[in-house]
Amino acid sequence: MKVRGRVVHEPIEGGFWGIVDEDGERYQPIDDLPPNVRHDGLAVEADVEPVGLVSLMMWGKTVRVRSIRPI
Repeated sequence: MKVRGRVVHEPIEGGFWGIVDEDGERYQPIDDLPPNVRHDGLAVEADVEPVGLVSLMMWGKTVRVRSIRPI
C-alpha cells in the first residue's frame, strides 16, 4: 500500500525511524530505512507491506518498506 507522510526519529529503546502518515497513522519499518531518508520531518512517499508482527516498541503498525522516496 502507498503511504504519504513524514519520517520521524523516536528515541525509544535506543532509537528507531518510523513513518507517520498524513492522517497520523504510525508505521514502524521492520528493517532500517535507507540513509538518504533518515531525516526527522522529511516528507516521503513509501510503498509498504503490513507484516503483522508485534514490536517491543509497540509504536505503530509493523511494515516492510518495499520502496521509499522523498517528496
